[in-house]
Amino acid sequence: YLAWRQARSRIRLTDEPRANRAQQRLYFAHMYTDDPVIGVVGVDRALRALRVWRGLTDDVGLLMAIPEKRTLGVWARWLGALLFASLGVV
Repeated sequence: YLAWRQARSRIRLTDEPRANRAQQRLYFAHMYTDDPVIGVVGVDRALRALRVWRGLTDDVGLLMAIPEKRTLGVWARWLGALLFASLGVV
């Protein structure tokens, strides 16, 4: 993790400030109405994100989509668009 942060810090010196924040994040979460998309770096963070999301939805009493509509992996259809996280392509 330390080596990754140092590499990201070097980028920060050359890029514009707004781009720097995005390149140093290890997660993101976007939600439109009832349709979330969550991206993380690493298996541990992925498991933690799933636990936190499940805990949140249970605490609030939300009913999530049927298993056939759920997606886990490096790509997903979200709001009608295909997201390829590993390629950074929408």
